[in-house]
Amino acid sequence: MTNESAWSQVVRYTCYFGLALMLAALPLSRFFMSSAQFLLALVFICEGIDEHKISSFRRQNAGKFRILLLIPLAIKEGYMNLIRKFGRFFRDGPAWIFSSLLLIDVAGLMFTSDLSYGIKVLRNNLPLFLLPLFVSSFEKIPPRIFRIFLLIFVAAVTAGSLNSTYLLIIQDITDTRQISPFIHHIRFSLMVCLAIFILAHYGSKKERTSGSARLLFILVMLWLVVFLFMLRSLSGIFAFMVTVGIILLRNSLRATSKRLRALYITLLLILPVIMGSYVYTTVRRYMDVTPPDIERLDKYSTGGRPYSHDTTMGIENGRYVGLYLCWPELEQGWNSRSQIPFDSLDLKGQELRYTLIRYLSSKDLRKDSAGVAGLTDQDVNYIEHGIANIHDLKKFSLRNRIHHAVMAYQTYRRTGAHTGSSAMERLEQGKAALHLIGSHGLTGVGTGDVHSSFREELIRLQSPLQSAKEGMFSAHNQFLTYLVSYGFPGLIWFLFAILYPAIKKRSFRDYFFITFFSIAMVSFLGDDTLNTQAGVTFFAFFYALFVLRKQDTHYETI
Repeated sequence: MTNESAWSQVVRYTCYFGLALMLAALPLSRFFMSSAQFLLALVFICEGIDEHKISSFRRQNAGKFRILLLIPLAIKEGYMNLIRKFGRFFRDGPAWIFSSLLLIDVAGLMFTSDLSYGIKVLRNNLPLFLLPLFVSSFEKIPPRIFRIFLLIFVAAVTAGSLNSTYLLIIQDITDTRQISPFIHHIRFSLMVCLAIFILAHYGSKKERTSGSARLLFILVMLWLVVFLFMLRSLSGIFAFMVTVGIILLRNSLRATSKRLRALYITLLLILPVIMGSYVYTTVRRYMDVTPPDIERLDKYSTGGRPYSHDTTMGIENGRYVGLYLCWPELEQGWNSRSQIPFDSLDLKGQELRYTLIRYLSSKDLRKDSAGVAGLTDQDVNYIEHGIANIHDLKKFSLRNRIHHAVMAYQTYRRTGAHTGSSAMERLEQGKAALHLIGSHGLTGVGTGDVHSSFREELIRLQSPLQSAKEGMFSAHNQFLTYLVSYGFPGLIWFLFAILYPAIKKRSFRDYFFITFFSIAMVSFLGDDTLNTQAGVTFFAFFYALFVLRKQDTHYETI
């Protein structure tokens, strides 16, 4: 460092700032996420330019027109520098193979009728090419700086979690997705997961971390675990549990003590049992209800109209939803309380009448005019916003998330309606994806035709999602989306491009990469992670950082 020129120092610290900005922006700001990439592009262009030639030229050419003569030289040196860098990049097999993910999108344009949407997809997926190109070309990152980078990311995630908790406390939140204002709550939950495992690593390193710092890391880690469950993203929670299992298995295989190995194996076996028991008990209590004696139930409402008692409409909170049901009184009573008509959709896109009867059932009110009259104005507002169970308003309950999934499954089996449940929506999207794969398995539908093809297929299948919002027209599974878009050749290359570089670089021995890759793969099973700016940037950047960066040491590996 002592012989490093001022120019090299400026470029190096600009590079560090760009990387730090990216890590801070990922959970907090799409704007600065893009700004960081522009800054890294500037570093990519400038790093490696022979400043000695430029300095020598300045000394040899005096006069007021020197700057005009200097511009062509600077452009030439910059151009030659880029030629050298791209040459090194294309000789770096793992780097260009991972970056070739963007070429799949380019190739898919040949089968695309909607070219404008295809170009939009290419623009969104540019980080898959640019970030590996940039990160693999930068000089080695010292371990101390690398650690600071990861802790900056942790700090940004923690700041985002505190902001979300503040919103949850002070605002009347009807959907936990509303507490993640910066990026989609599923992408945020993935970042929370990664931050937890980063803290677990540094919190356990006695030789490199002071006692007070380790305590702080552990406390923040525990808070983020609590927050992850508060966020109630099943994708994030499942990614967390799967990654915990993988790390326990990893540690059991490398443990030198039999007692320690037994501890890891015991935890590996116990944790799924605990989670499974919790889910089973929650579902059983939810469904535990004594069948009613229909003959003993009231047959008429207080208004004198007949009730229908339907035991096929599902069970919710230990009650049959379809008991004491009087449709005419419900419609009349609701239309007198709300501007949203009884026979329309609520603000979540669900059939309002079913949202209403579920909400009344959750309050143990009969489904008639008296029941609607027993609702407060706030209750009416909740129903209009798609809240179907008063217990869904509990802000810190995972149990209600499970209840909602069970009720949605019951409704889906009975009517085929998804009732706003993301899990049931994914079943419908999966059906459409399999049909599209069956007819376009070799080439796919093309880069720009995924949404239009899904829409047409959902209409053909007469799916409840055919009139849904734009975000529903995809597989919500990254592997299925690649199959639909690019056929089996595209999926095979996708898998090769994400596995080969990591295998070649022995990254599956690296703790950080293992945790990141596990989280990413679980997210791919339940969402189109790479179809959003935050998702594709998260995946491309951390893959490049953990696999493709030049390293001074391998002290983080097994």
